[in-house]
Amino acid sequence: MGPLMHAPHDEQHGEPPPHPGEDFPRAELAYMVGRAQEAQARRRWLQVWAIAFGLGVFCLAAPTRRYFTALDWLWGFAGTGPTPHGLLGAPLLGLQWWSGWSLEQCAFLVSASFLVASFVALDVLLRDLGIPPERTLWVTVLAIFSPIVWLGGTLPMDYTAALFGATMLARSLFRTQQTHPYGYLWRASVWLTVAFFLAAENLWLLCPAVWAVMDQPRERDQGWLRGIGLLSVFAVVLGAYGSLQAEPLQALRRALFGSGVRLTELGSLIPFVLLGFGVLLLGFVELFAGRREPEESPPPTWVFVWIAVALGPLLASGPAIGPKAAFLVPMAAVGFAVRGQRSASEGTALRNTLLAVCLQAVLTVGLWVHGHEDSEQPDWSYHAARTLEANDGVISDSRAHAYLSAFRFEVPTLWMQAGTVRHARFLERDPGPARWALDATQTPPEPFYEQAERWWQQNASPPPDGVVWLQPIELPDRQEPSPE
Repeated sequence: MGPLMHAPHDEQHGEPPPHPGEDFPRAELAYMVGRAQEAQARRRWLQVWAIAFGLGVFCLAAPTRRYFTALDWLWGFAGTGPTPHGLLGAPLLGLQWWSGWSLEQCAFLVSASFLVASFVALDVLLRDLGIPPERTLWVTVLAIFSPIVWLGGTLPMDYTAALFGATMLARSLFRTQQTHPYGYLWRASVWLTVAFFLAAENLWLLCPAVWAVMDQPRERDQGWLRGIGLLSVFAVVLGAYGSLQAEPLQALRRALFGSGVRLTELGSLIPFVLLGFGVLLLGFVELFAGRREPEESPPPTWVFVWIAVALGPLLASGPAIGPKAAFLVPMAAVGFAVRGQRSASEGTALRNTLLAVCLQAVLTVGLWVHGHEDSEQPDWSYHAARTLEANDGVISDSRAHAYLSAFRFEVPTLWMQAGTVRHARFLERDPGPARWALDATQTPPEPFYEQAERWWQQNASPPPDGVVWLQPIELPDRQEPSPE
């Protein structure tokens, strides 16, 4: 067999010169293989970003309009709730100032943007673990298209920001290589801080991060010193965070447990979590009970600590509160990807992954459609849109209705409970509301009406010209009256 023909030499494009004395042009072959691999890597990155961007656009096109208690974090930006948390305040308020959109619309966009970033970060994490590129893409689609992740991505909340921060921290902890003795420690400290300031619930990840730092294989003799170092760094972070809060202890409790743990609601919480993860639950099964070959090492201990601490935020979630514990998703995806590694062939693993993606998509779409069949909030919104005028204000004893009027209708709003104003928005508008709409869900409603009347007589300026009652429970028939 004769020697390979030499391609024309082009010094301008950095091509290697020919080697006429060689029977086999190794340099040219290595160059061509390198160029082909670079082109393949570029095509794959374009594919990943295209799918991620498409999912983000889909999130914006089909947002979840239902109210969850977790959405109350937006009251902090109205000045009556807890101090806005961390790194999301600047982009959210900056986008509102620049675009002129409502605060809720900006939160929808920020949530979808972090969904895109989480998709890319999760794909990189799986590739770093040695999962074949063809399958990492579909495992990432499976994870992002889980019902609980999709719900968080289509809500104006910080769930996807928590997912992105946790994924980057997990990638940092899995990468045990370091260029200097303290590289792993500082990398873990930086990403733990970023994850915490993206979402308060990521404070739970302090435990697995300290465990991972202490369990470094080459440095176990100094592991406790490095663990103390990470705790010291994060103590400074918590001190800075507490200095920005009016009530630091309450802020820490909210960071760990949200609005509180409700053990009496386990009957609805368990189906919410199980259906929320769907097929991705097989990843947890693989991590805890998967069959391993004799030469295969088990997952690091800190992975199990990571999963165990999720019990706290999971107990503070639910179908009325909203999704939490986003940091579970990267570990479930890792377990599911590792599960496919034991298939008889890569083709079999890829087919099983595609089947799982199809099942997950059916489950997500079904739950999304079911969630939009909410009976009360759409009817209330429909009636309020027909009743309220541009210069009206709303006084409500329902936190859901107060949120909708303040952030979706953007009218002056008071959320009042037992005569106490819990939250308020747009009361500084000049002129103030000419008419107040009273929205009572309690029975009988007369005590609430009296409390609302006392409030506007003492605080409303100018006094209202009239009062209109919103119907929160017995809603009017939607049929228009007959001309007769």
